[in-house]
Amino acid sequence: MKLSAAISDTDLLIHLFETGNLHIIETLFEKIYVPRQIMRELQYKNKEVVFLVRKNHNLKNIYVNTEDQEYEIFNRTASIKAREVAAFIDNGEAHCVGYSFAMQIPIVISNNRKEFEIMEQHVVPLNFARILFILEQKEFISLEEAKRLYTEINTNMSYPSSWSYQKWAAEMNQKLQNPIWKKALDL
Repeated sequence: MKLSAAISDTDLLIHLFETGNLHIIETLFEKIYVPRQIMRELQYKNKEVVFLVRKNHNLKNIYVNTEDQEYEIFNRTASIKAREVAAFIDNGEAHCVGYSFAMQIPIVISNNRKEFEIMEQHVVPLNFARILFILEQKEFISLEEAKRLYTEINTNMSYPSSWSYQKWAAEMNQKLQNPIWKKALDL
């Protein structure tokens, strides 16, 4: 079963778009919320992703652009939480944590692993490797497909992970000992 929603940071959307692998988040989540701050970063870093998000939002598809008026209350609440954590993590991730708090969506997708230690105090952060593990566990993809996608995506990253897929899987098995993670990921 798909997970209902996640809040997305810039880097993961760009990496998956550039490698032609956005389907991994589209397979796992019903909705991907893209906060206002992230839309601004995307506008600067990759206009094609901005177009994709706006097009899908207009079609009421998977990507939801929170720049709309209807999200104004979330914007205010999210800003308060974002300021609280901004001293410790990147501005984009801080806004994602803020939106997660405001919208009561426990999952943030991001490839900025160096921020995960702080983010884990507030949300369940998922990078592409963790997403592949969840897809495998939910039997959306096989272990072989997860490993193949991991290699394909990781090889094309600006800063590839030194970890193997097996090491990410072992880490996720440890994380799933935490009932908060288990519940958020429906595993």
